[in-house]
Amino acid sequence: MHTRFRIFTFLQLVFPMALFAQGIALPELEVKGRRSLFVQTLNEQEADTGTFILLSTRSLADLLEREPGMALRSYGSGGSSLLSLRGSTAAQTRISWNGLSLNSPMLGVCDLSLVPAFLSGPVYIQYGGTGSSGGDGAIGGHIRIEESVDDSLQTETGILALGGSFGEQQLGVSFQTSSGKLSLRTRVYGNKSDNDFEYIRPGGEQIKQTHATFEQAGLTQSLRYRTGSGKIGLDIWHVETQREIPAHMLATLSLQEQDDQNSRASAFWLVESNRGYFRLRSGVSHDRIHYADPTALLDDHSKSLQLQTDVEGSVRLSRSTGLQLQGLWSRASAVTDYYPEACVQDWYSAAGKLRWTHRKLTTVFGIRQAWFEGKAVPVLPSFESIATLNKNVKVSLEAARVFRLPTLNDRFWLPGGNPDLKPEQGYSVTAGLSMSSQLANWSSAMRLAVFASEISNAIVWLPNDQAIYSAVNMHRIGSKGIELDFRLNRTWKKWKVLFAAMPSLTFTEVKQTSESFEYMLNRQLVYTPRVMYRFEAELSYQSIGLRALHRYTGYRYTTEDHAHFLEPFSLTDIFLNWKILRGKYNGVTLNIGVRNLFNEAYQVMAWRAMPGRSWQAGMYFPLSW
Repeated sequence: MHTRFRIFTFLQLVFPMALFAQGIALPELEVKGRRSLFVQTLNEQEADTGTFILLSTRSLADLLEREPGMALRSYGSGGSSLLSLRGSTAAQTRISWNGLSLNSPMLGVCDLSLVPAFLSGPVYIQYGGTGSSGGDGAIGGHIRIEESVDDSLQTETGILALGGSFGEQQLGVSFQTSSGKLSLRTRVYGNKSDNDFEYIRPGGEQIKQTHATFEQAGLTQSLRYRTGSGKIGLDIWHVETQREIPAHMLATLSLQEQDDQNSRASAFWLVESNRGYFRLRSGVSHDRIHYADPTALLDDHSKSLQLQTDVEGSVRLSRSTGLQLQGLWSRASAVTDYYPEACVQDWYSAAGKLRWTHRKLTTVFGIRQAWFEGKAVPVLPSFESIATLNKNVKVSLEAARVFRLPTLNDRFWLPGGNPDLKPEQGYSVTAGLSMSSQLANWSSAMRLAVFASEISNAIVWLPNDQAIYSAVNMHRIGSKGIELDFRLNRTWKKWKVLFAAMPSLTFTEVKQTSESFEYMLNRQLVYTPRVMYRFEAELSYQSIGLRALHRYTGYRYTTEDHAHFLEPFSLTDIFLNWKILRGKYNGVTLNIGVRNLFNEAYQVMAWRAMPGRSWQAGMYFPLSW
């Protein structure tokens, strides 16, 4: 595989710079900092991004796969990884970095294999359609990454090193320093894997996967400068990924390769007071893709650019009431051989939220008006409310009107693009119940959510009389389901036990379509599992812990008529970690694990091989003087 860079050479050049700073210790990669005085949403959870997670994951896809309600569509180890929430498509799940959308303006999706977990800041998950208050596309939910620098720290550095089966190698270095007003953080990461695992082809032949190398290197740079009551910040993110695309299970040879370069920058100015805050933020995202397939005589280059500026502020009107206002402008453009020319689309939005608290009830009313290509989309109201019945029980209700813009490919791809497409639109509703209890050394927490959504003008690509696929607004799609997140903890002297269960049931079906496609009515959408569950258990003694994660994914239909489907599968991963707490190695964390413990043969996408049993070992090493 031809490469323009070598990961570990790159890291060796940067690593001495981190050592030169001498200061050094990065515990848990814990993020601290003040939240905004006016919380934007009532329904948001923070994903676990601690040291153990970084030692047992590679990309943002691996990290989010541990969270409830997530359905991951992977094209094999090192291949594209797409995520959906609550039966929505990957394009209907918004993923953002510092408010800037990571969903491709061309495809509408975010390939999570291109987002290293080590380079990601704190990750927040907002389920349901109220995430559309931050932009379009958040029909199933909104995954947002927010860079944060702890300006209370002096100097810290840590090293993450991993190795594993199939040639896996990872190395990351993080450095942070602060002088009070000025704070700086640098993270550098490299990853390489041969992905040469064995699998069984149809007919029983066992072969080793070839032409599957995955290489990735990247860095992030964050700067913060405190100005009395405010703060100025700059964040830069650059990742390069090169991968060979292996043959599917029915083929014998592939020469396909893809190179991705993703560059992003975001700057903000924030002023805070006891009454509220004001923030001006602007960002740019530049993605470049080079796809080559010599056997098909393809050598395609594409570039996309996203620009975004938003202004946001809030004011506390009284002890119980707050008002938030936001204005946003976004532009997306792209160049590819399959567009008639360089194509551009703009959209604007203005939004407001009113938060009201009365005793044990907190409610947020929101409204957003967006303009796409100069035309107004329907007004988007939203509603969130949480009632505290007692110290252990809360109930919640959310409802929102949602929409998603057509992508550049949907509008301009040749052949088949349709410039006259309408945005997808509909509604989303969620009712929730949260309970917690404490009895002696036992504690438990439970979150139950019942959800429903309906989307009209769903954009699909269908063949015409000449067998040429084109984009049309056609289906009305309904989704409903239930999720449970239950956690039980027990402490006894130096022992700790944790058990978590996260089952979900989702029905996503076509409710209305044209006569030609009536066979799709009331059938589950392709590659959308009805049943999923996750179990996690941990047993720890002092600083030694044993974790097991079990995941089940049910039947997934691969054709609209349900004639073909993929069998359910169960995967079990187990990890042993030890955090050394004494002597000069204090803070070092060691980790060893086995993925797919029972060596199950399975497919996430049809005819795409997935690895069997594999091992991984790593350490996080803080340096201090």
